[in-house]
Amino acid sequence: MEGSISMNENVLSLRVLLDYFDAKKLHQITNGTALAATMFQATGSATGSAGFVNITNLKGGKVGFGPQDNGGVISTTFVKSVDAIPYNISVIQISSILPSPEAEALAPGPSQINITALMSKHGCKVLDFPA
Repeated sequence: MEGSISMNENVLSLRVLLDYFDAKKLHQITNGTALAATMFQATGSATGSAGFVNITNLKGGKVGFGPQDNGGVISTTFVKSVDAIPYNISVIQISSILPSPEAEALAPGPSQINITALMSKHGCKVLDFPA
């Protein structure tokens, strides 16, 4: 995954759900679908529905995932449970990454500031460096 540190943090945080989902819970989703908030949503950087993941119990025992800012389109499926501490943390494997245009958008770079002009504006007229 290439890109800025900020972009990588956003993309990774989209994959951290803020609710507990192990294999059993995924296959018992009420009404066949659930909307889960992610760490990306919790950062406050996500707008609208970005940062939410649509989880759908599909036919044939499969469970699909799709980022809500992608229209909730199912783009990946549950592969297996990797590890879990029941009701605390669950690590699962999914078939591919969850795409999100907003999470993947590059964060703006730092602004170019003329430090000497800024210091002069605030009263610093002479820079005296010891020899």
